Amino acid sequence: MNMLLVEDELRHQLDAITAINNAGHNAFKIAVTASDAKEILDKWKIDGVITDIYLPLGMWVGPKDDSIPAGLIVAAMCHKRNVSFAFCTSGYHHSEKLNWINVFQRQMGWPEIIDTRDPLSGDEPIKKNRTSAIEKNDNLFKNY
Repeated sequence: MNMLLVEDELRHQLDAITAINNAGHNAFKIAVTASDAKEILDKWKIDGVITDIYLPLGMWVGPKDDSIPAGLIVAAMCHKRNVSFAFCTSGYHHSEKLNWINVFQRQMGWPEIIDTRDPLSGDEPIKKNRTSAIEKNDNLFKNY
């Protein structure tokens, strides 16, 4: 399966690469903005996407705007192209901002957000658990 990882933080990219390889998917692309993701989706055959939610749009040069859930744009592009996808983000950073997104994604019938926050302590983990996102993508892909 050709995977696309949409993640703007290098440390999470490196963790994701390991998880994707461990799952047996050695063909993948990486995008750091929603705009980069669009270019890759337009150019390559992508079977599954794992995307962060709060990341840069990529339409301008400047600091990351944490108020724009650009991962939803990535999800909409996937939905339009019939490409399976999973959200993998940290509720530690964005917990209040995820409430309306949870409602929206349920209304759309999209997969649940994989929250990488430690449920016992509420702390952000050192690594995002991408295995759940990869498994979710594998299961969704079988249904397409």
